[in-house]
Amino acid sequence: MTKEEYIKNNSCVIDYNGSEWSEPKYNCPNCGGNMRKNMRIVLPSFPPKYEYQCDKCSHVDYLQF
Repeated sequence: MTKEEYIKNNSCVIDYNGSEWSEPKYNCPNCGGNMRKNMRIVLPSFPPKYEYQCDKCSHVDYLQF
């Protein structure tokens, strides 16, 4: 799944499973690796943004869900 597909299909459901990183959410735009949501970091912006990091190249994105 691409980043755009993930954003379009996001249901805004909290998917906290007790670990620091979520399951893969979308493909990294740089290397095609898995982008995972860091469940412990929320930026205090409006609306709040969450950190997503690639498990292959460490690319970071910030999205609002």
